Amino acid sequence: MKYHYGKIEKLAESLKAHEIEASLVELIMKDGEKVKQVDKNERKAEWFYTAIQVMDKYLEPEVRYKVRQECACCLGGKRHEVCVQIYKKYQNTRDRIRAANESKLVFGNGVKEISKGKYEVSFFPEGIETKTCPCIKGLTKPMPITYCYCCGGHVQYHLGTVLGKELSVTVIETALSTVGKKGCRFELKEVE
Repeated sequence: MKYHYGKIEKLAESLKAHEIEASLVELIMKDGEKVKQVDKNERKAEWFYTAIQVMDKYLEPEVRYKVRQECACCLGGKRHEVCVQIYKKYQNTRDRIRAANESKLVFGNGVKEISKGKYEVSFFPEGIETKTCPCIKGLTKPMPITYCYCCGGHVQYHLGTVLGKELSVTVIETALSTVGKKGCRFELKEVE
């Protein structure tokens, strides 16, 4: 199947990589080939809303998590270089987090160490009335949190690089899941 919108193609590739049953892939990806890069944001958002609903219905939580996490974007390039440089330049967690926050490139509003080995990343500062997702625009209903595991993968990869540690991530809430009422927040824990 040929997909004309990169985010949809990435989802299809991830489903295939995780060897999801063909009939389920067909159900999840229904009409995905009809969505084009040039289509209105609302059309793309609605397609993803439906696809994620199907994933939530038929795939186990850990499978959904892995499939969407592999859809993470912006893992290379300048963001990755900045994270590697922070890791090399600073020797302790506190200084690495400070440098990551000062860079403003990777972690949005900021990284906080909540307790030893536990972190929070948020993408929006306080005081912004309506938060919008740069990935999906035009959705007027709450997107299931499953969609946002891709950003969880983004944050996990980059913060893991900054800290030089393997991390797990939990998506707490997002601009999409709250229809812009709250920002995106992720909790990360060091894996032992």
